[in-house]
Amino acid sequence: MKTIKLIGASSFLGHSILKSSNSFLVETINKNEYRYPIIPIESIVPNLLDSDIIILCSAAAVQPNNRSIDSMIFGLNTFEPLRLIHLLSKHRYSGQLVTFGSYFSLGKNNLNQPVDESYTLGHTNDQPNSYCQSKHWLTRLSSINRKNGFDHLHLVLTNIYGPGENENRLFPYLKKSLAQNEIPKVTSGEQYRQFTFVDDVAHFILNILKTSTSDGVYHFSNPDVIQVKDAIQRFYNTYNQTKKTHHNPEFGSIPSNRDSSMDYLALDCSKAFSSFGKPKFTSLTEGLKLYL
Repeated sequence: MKTIKLIGASSFLGHSILKSSNSFLVETINKNEYRYPIIPIESIVPNLLDSDIIILCSAAAVQPNNRSIDSMIFGLNTFEPLRLIHLLSKHRYSGQLVTFGSYFSLGKNNLNQPVDESYTLGHTNDQPNSYCQSKHWLTRLSSINRKNGFDHLHLVLTNIYGPGENENRLFPYLKKSLAQNEIPKVTSGEQYRQFTFVDDVAHFILNILKTSTSDGVYHFSNPDVIQVKDAIQRFYNTYNQTKKTHHNPEFGSIPSNRDSSMDYLALDCSKAFSSFGKPKFTSLTEGLKLYL
């Protein structure tokens, strides 16, 4: 049975990986062992070297009402993963490392169709904030620095969602507001996005790792591309049907500022599906039911 050292097990994705990893022996790295910037990643490297697989889920994101400072975002999202790669190579680690990117690294663009990995790695689009920039740097550098002596799988993900995600994210916010008989404040929702159920991501990763090792940068997402306003409407429909209510969204009640320069974000995942097989995805409607 393969062994996994899971860094960031308390994160949204890390928790999903942990609960789905019955076919592995998993050891989590807790905050007493690694907590950036108080306890640097160098401190845990000796404990990682005997594992078959290392999965790095620690990250810093820009959430509404929770604005991480730039140094924390770049530190956790870019410099700590790169430092880990360097240290593992220095200590001649020979297993499998898994890290994650984000399609928000596509930055400001005029896209109108999903893009493949060559676009993600090669574009020079401006980045609207430090989160997008930090993820862009990690993905680019992960593709360049390939002579480490171990396999490094870097998955670029889209919007992941599901019960247990940060309460300030879209669907938990809608649920909380409606449950309190408040009117959620939402934008016009014109942006196009992809939504992937978090357990689908975890199962995909673990199915790959169960049978083989993998190296390289791959996109992974539910291939459906929808407007944010359609996702919001689907949540309302699911909520009303489940709770026997009659709420309707009020689009445009707040301006769209945070990602208005990224009207279209979508990944072409043909490379991953060709290499590892296309999984059965949880539909957005089915995923939203699990919030209720």
